[in-house]
Amino acid sequence: MNSIPKALQEEYERAKKEVSKDLNKEFEYKTALAEKDYANTTDRLNDKIEALTKKLEKSNQLNVTLQEKLDKAYIEIKELATKTVETAGTVKFIKTSTDNE
Repeated sequence: MNSIPKALQEEYERAKKEVSKDLNKEFEYKTALAEKDYANTTDRLNDKIEALTKKLEKSNQLNVTLQEKLDKAYIEIKELATKTVETAGTVKFIKTSTDNE
């Protein structure tokens, strides 16, 4: 009769070790999977940040280019207006019969 409780205790210990081993394996697997998932998510977010940074730099450069073109256009308009005013002073208007009415 002493052998039955001893056999039960041994079987209990063996099963406990086996379940602990399986649970540890599962924990390690899930931990490794979570770490890989985290690394992949981080990599994707870093790629997205890099792409958005490049897009922002490109937009900023486009803004600078457009501002330079706008400034140049204002200068050309100012020069044209100045020339128009200078030429308007030398132009003589001829009266026509429709002006008298």
